[in-house]
This record gives sequence, structure tokens and C-alpha cells, in this order.
Amino acid sequence: MAEVLVALIVGIVAPIVSSVFQEWRRERKWAAPRKRRLAKMLKDASVSRDGWRSLRRLCLETGMKPEDCRTLLIEFNARGGEISDPDNTGQKIEAWRLDKLDD
Repeated sequence: MAEVLVALIVGIVAPIVSSVFQEWRRERKWAAPRKRRLAKMLKDASVSRDGWRSLRRLCLETGMKPEDCRTLLIEFNARGGEISDPDNTGQKIEAWRLDKLDD
């Protein structure tokens, strides 16, 4: 009976502990440095007078996929919009700006 109880506890607790550890590790190793980089980029007024940064540039400089970048931008309460392509193609591109950083 003791072996069954131990197996049952290990079978339930181990996956939960593993999941919590992996989420903590992801935050520390993956998300935290990217959040710092995004905040720095969005606060840098020398890049853009009006504060808009293209999603393409944000992704390139942080090494993220667009979906991951958008997720972190939303955590910052950043605002998305469209701007004219800086390459003068006449197209509108996705851009984000930081109205206020919630630390």
C-alpha cells in the first residue's frame, strides 16, 4: 500500500513541481532579459520623436518571434498601431509605443 501511495504522490506532485520550475526558469533566463531590452528600446526617445517602434525592429533587436514580442509588449501596457514604413514603401507597418511603463 505504501508503494502505491508513493507512486501516486510522485505521479501527481512531480509534474506540478516540474511545471513550476520550468516557468520560473523561463522567466529568469528568457523573458526577463527581453523585457529589460524592450523597456530600454521603448523608452529611448532618440530613436523616434513620437515614440513608435516597428514590430520588425523590436523583434530583431530582442531575438523574439512577433507573437512572443507582442505578448511582452502587452504586459508593459504598450499600445499597438500602424505607421508609414520608414523605408518609404508607402505601406503601413505594425508599430508599438510605450505610454507608461508599469514597473
